[in-house]
Amino acid sequence: MCRAPNSNTEEVRRVVISGAGPAGLLLQALLHHRNKSSSNGVIYETILIESRADLGALNKDELQSNHRSWMIGLANHGLEAIRTVPDLFENYVSGIGVPVEHFQIFIGSKGFGGSAPQTGDTKPENYIVDRNFVTAALSRYANETLKSSEYYTAMYETEMLYVDHENHRVLVRNKRTREEEYISYDLLVGADGIRSTVREALVKKHYDFELSVG
Repeated sequence: MCRAPNSNTEEVRRVVISGAGPAGLLLQALLHHRNKSSSNGVIYETILIESRADLGALNKDELQSNHRSWMIGLANHGLEAIRTVPDLFENYVSGIGVPVEHFQIFIGSKGFGGSAPQTGDTKPENYIVDRNFVTAALSRYANETLKSSEYYTAMYETEMLYVDHENHRVLVRNKRTREEEYISYDLLVGADGIRSTVREALVKKHYDFELSVG
């Protein structure tokens, strides 16, 4: 796994991220970028857990032929977050989306649409991208720029089985070897979709809180 910090003054916070989709991968990139400019003595160690294969290791044809996908929108706030990490947009994400100037949404036979909104002299950017393509781009960034980092671990083809709140750890299983292990965490992030093991655990543990925030 990841090694101890290089300085006794650094506080390492281990962040376990369940789900290597756009949200999980972008969070990981943002945390590692924060490590480089951190002035508060906190270093984030990320452990990424994903049940599927690493899309960043596949080429375009493999992505299109072997993995179900769908189109998603990247609006200003998403693009702004991506651009926060140097070279991430320019070298990995740019060129994989289609700019949107006009849109149309249908609910049954009724359509709603218009032009992308404009504020002042600057027109916000809006892109439609294949989810697998943007996931692969973010994964390639991690594979190429973080692979030598002592604070980065990616566990693909690994299932999240159980969240142990009391001891701040999760139980995971490698889908190929069937080996199981516990991984401790300081922060736990569920970015693993509608059937999220993390979300289910939060609902069970903090049911009233979940209801209050919808």
